[in-house]
Amino acid sequence: MPEYKVKGSTVRNKFAYVESNFGSSAIENMTREFKKRYGDTIFPILNSTWYAFDVYVEILEYIAEHHYGGDMKKLEEVGKASAEDALKNIYSSFVHNKEYLEFLKKISKLHKMFYNEGKTDVIVHDNQKGCDIIHTDKSKYAEADMHVAAGFYQESAKLHDLKNISCSFTFSRTEARFTLTWA
Repeated sequence: MPEYKVKGSTVRNKFAYVESNFGSSAIENMTREFKKRYGDTIFPILNSTWYAFDVYVEILEYIAEHHYGGDMKKLEEVGKASAEDALKNIYSSFVHNKEYLEFLKKISKLHKMFYNEGKTDVIVHDNQKGCDIIHTDKSKYAEADMHVAAGFYQESAKLHDLKNISCSFTFSRTEARFTLTWA
């Protein structure tokens, strides 16, 4: 099985988040730390290059540790910013009609643009006020990435003008399950 990877645009977005939210000295410190860990093997970060999932998780954990006092849940803010950036810009075609259930049908395709592994299924709740998003067929899952994804799903719902949005998740070695609800 090939190594589990994420797209460079996803990695670059996290560095941009740090710079935008915590300033130039924060991004300088983060860049210095990751150059110390990996030398020039990940720099410059290229949008079209694939990067090891483990490196991506280290980046997320660094953000949580250095900017959120170790609170992984606050990584949802990173995910919300990622959704805002991606879905209002390069992937805006995924949200142009404002129908969230239509967007959910495309979520698997969107996922494959950011991650090289995994299958994504969406099961819409009978009341049409929520769904379960289930990720399978990945070689690994990480808590930091789950919080980012939860924020991404929440913001994607907000961009579709939904209200009272909440997202919870569970994950194991074999799957991750997000339960997303709205009013």
